[in-house]
Amino acid sequence: EKFLCNVFPDRMFLTLGAIEQMDDGEFFANPEYSVKKFLAHIARNDKEAFSYSVSNDGARGLMQFMNSKRNATYNLVLRKYREVNLVTDHEKGMADMKNSIKAAICLADMNIAQMPQRAKDKFKDDWFLGGIFVAAAHNGGIGRTLLLWKESERKQAGLGFYTYIQKRVLLKETENFIKKYFETWKMLESR
Repeated sequence: EKFLCNVFPDRMFLTLGAIEQMDDGEFFANPEYSVKKFLAHIARNDKEAFSYSVSNDGARGLMQFMNSKRNATYNLVLRKYREVNLVTDHEKGMADMKNSIKAAICLADMNIAQMPQRAKDKFKDDWFLGGIFVAAAHNGGIGRTLLLWKESERKQAGLGFYTYIQKRVLLKETENFIKKYFETWKMLESR
C-alpha cells in the first residue's frame, strides 16, 4: 500500500545498475576503480549512459533486462505493472534510463512479493542484508533466490554465512553478482 519508490532505497538501484555494468574480472581485480568508472560514465553521459549497452545474451540498458523467448522478464514486468506506463518496446525502453530503473523497481517488487514474510520483514528491517535477495532475484531469478532463502533460514545464516550458502545454491554468475553487491553497496554508501 505504498509507492514502490518509498519501499526501495535509491541506493538499491544505483548498486544494481553499477553491478550490471561492471566486468567481473575488472571488478575483482580493482573494485574501487570499477565503481569510479561506472560513476564517471554516468556523470559524463547523464541519462544517455548505458543506453546502448547490450550483453552477449541480449540483456539491455542500465539494468540489463532480458526479453527473449527463453527469458522474457521485460514483458512479464510490462504485463504485471501496466499502471507504471513502461515503454512497451524492449529495446527503446531499455535505452531510456528512467524507464530501465522503473522496470527494475517493478521487478524487485514482484520478486520480493514472492518471498516468505520473514524475508520481507528482513528487507524492511535492513535494506542491505535483505537486499541480498532482491539482488539475487534480479540476476538469477526468483526460483534460486527462494532456495537461497530456505537454506539461510535452515542454517539461521548471518552475513558471513551467505558466502557459504551461495556456492551451494546459486549459479556462479549470481554468486559473483552478490559478492559485487556487498562491496559496491558499501563503497557507494561511503561516498
